[in-house]
Amino acid sequence: MFSSVQRKCISMLLELTPEECESVIPVVPTRLQYAAYWSDALKSTGRIITAILVGVALLVLSRAFGEGSFLGAIAFLVGILSLLYPFLWGPLYTISRRQLAFREIPYGGLFLGRCCALAATSGGGRARKAG
Repeated sequence: MFSSVQRKCISMLLELTPEECESVIPVVPTRLQYAAYWSDALKSTGRIITAILVGVALLVLSRAFGEGSFLGAIAFLVGILSLLYPFLWGPLYTISRRQLAFREIPYGGLFLGRCCALAATSGGGRARKAG
């Protein structure tokens, strides 16, 4: 059932200097991080609905102040920026904040390894080695 194949195991841990850690963690979010931010559908829907409600409320408020008023122009600008929040400003802010927290850690490392042995257990709790 199980074949016994011998393999040479290779694993190593590389310590990184603070300068190397800073080069590994980017300052600006990457495309993959941006995609991971949008992977949760429930949170994304909540962000979009909130941004639409706030944006529409501010745009209506800008019309209430009148065409030529300074407060109307400010409310209109803030309304447009809040409509862009879930698509542009929110992900950039959240991901950048996480990366800054990781960049403050003064040490780091990379682990390189390969799984060499697999142990399967039966119902009795005895382990058998598989190679």
